Amino acid sequence: MKISYFRELNSNEAYSSTRSQINRIFKDIEDLDINFGLKRKFEFDSRATKKPKISGIIICSVSFNRERKGLLFYYPILKEDLKRLEKHNDINIEIKQWIQMQQGKPDTALLGVEQLICELTNDSIKYHFLKFL
Repeated sequence: MKISYFRELNSNEAYSSTRSQINRIFKDIEDLDINFGLKRKFEFDSRATKKPKISGIIICSVSFNRERKGLLFYYPILKEDLKRLEKHNDINIEIKQWIQMQQGKPDTALLGVEQLICELTNDSIKYHFLKFL
């Protein structure tokens, strides 16, 4: 597991997870790169054809490719939005379970890139799943 920070945050911004949470939850996951703030906002990969409708805030996304490498991205969000996440403290556990499920697939089942997108809506977390080559 490798953690990288790319962006200093404004005083009114935060990430949905901390380094200590990440280290505790993902410590046993190999081949996982975790990036904080590589981009300010989530953007769909140009290869994705069936894009879900997003109405909330994307807080993180994780991709898993044919080489069995995971890429987890956290995006800056406003601190006032972070307060809505307090009751949803299981996001990283859901992400970990999804990664472990991807790692458990046989090589023939991994045909391209699979992606999990975590969206914060008014009162809940929505998980979107994408597949593309």
